[in-house]
Amino acid sequence: MGMLCKKAASLVSMFSVVVTLNIAFICSTAFATPAGPSGPPAGPPTAGGNNFGAIAANIVSSIEFLPGLLTGLAYLMGILIGVKAIIMMNKHVESPQQNPLSAAVIHLAVGGALFALPIVFEAMYETIGVSGASVAAATLTEVAFNLN
Repeated sequence: MGMLCKKAASLVSMFSVVVTLNIAFICSTAFATPAGPSGPPAGPPTAGGNNFGAIAANIVSSIEFLPGLLTGLAYLMGILIGVKAIIMMNKHVESPQQNPLSAAVIHLAVGGALFALPIVFEAMYETIGVSGASVAAATLTEVAFNLN
């Protein structure tokens, strides 16, 4: 039973790492380019700048294709873990005393979750609607003190 718990814990930790990376890199496009004076993005900052905008633009341009890579890895790992679960179920049918069904069910659940992860993240991303968001510096246009 202890070995089963260790395997389940390792699968859950792998799943949580994939989830965290996907959230971080999908949401990082919100600060990709600073806003220009009229509101729309002004384009990437110049290469020589050492400000936060230049650093953020470099990071975002470097990891532009990472969400696609993570999506492919989630699909691949989901399929592989699902196939492993089917093989484990076959072994359980052949010798139920040596191969518990719970391990196969855990693998099947984790594989299904990894396979569904990109679809869920796309639905979350489209629901929130972060596309086209940009960062602009806050400006103070008016201060009023109403003392009566």
